[in-house]
Amino acid sequence: MKQITFPEGERESIKRDIERSGRVWSVRVSRECGRYSQGEILNSVFGKFVVEKLFRLNGGVEELRRDYIHFSELTEEMLAELRQSSKMDVICLRKT
Repeated sequence: MKQITFPEGERESIKRDIERSGRVWSVRVSRECGRYSQGEILNSVFGKFVVEKLFRLNGGVEELRRDYIHFSELTEEMLAELRQSSKMDVICLRKT
């Protein structure tokens, strides 16, 4: 089973999302892009998740603005990092 990791700075918001809805949304770039598949079960420090939804984006940050429900929560630092990649995966993980 594949392991999925999350940035240290996002862990509190991830815990909150799990408590609220049992789901976590994440943007993956660089070597993480293309690594996961819809329906796949992943292990993490928060337990097991299934990849419920997966969107492969090729339009960079502008496409992300349209398709990522947490776009307004991204900091300028996060956006600067994301602008370095035109290909991204937006995934919705459901706690199992």
